[in-house]
Amino acid sequence: MSRRETLEEHSFDARINDPRVLSAATAVSYRRVKQQDTEESARWLFARKFRNLDRLFPTFDDGQIETRHFCRSLEWFGREWPFSERDTLYAEHTLKFSEQALSELALLGVSALRLEMGDH
Repeated sequence: MSRRETLEEHSFDARINDPRVLSAATAVSYRRVKQQDTEESARWLFARKFRNLDRLFPTFDDGQIETRHFCRSLEWFGREWPFSERDTLYAEHTLKFSEQALSELALLGVSALRLEMGDH
C-alpha cells in the first residue's frame, strides 16, 4: 500500500468516524395520514403475513408519531405491484424530495457542494 493510499484511507476514516450535521431541511409528500389511519391500514395489509401481529402495534403508540407522509395512497399499498415498478417509484420520489430539500438549503445559503464535500 502506498503512502498516498494510506493518507486517503485516513482522511476517509476521519470523515466516517467524525460525522457532522451541517444543515437540515425537509421535503414531505402532500399525502398526510393520521397515525391511527396508518395503524388500521397496517393491520389490514399485514394480517395475512404475520402471526401475533397485535403484539407489534404498541410501537405505533410508543413512537409518538401523529402524522405520516406517503407518496402513494394507503390503498395503493394493498395491491400487488412488480418490484421494478415499486423500485422506479421509490427512485423518482427520492430524487424529487432530495431536490426539494436541497432547494430549501439553497434558500438558507447552504450549497450542495459544501454538503457533499463535508466542509465545516
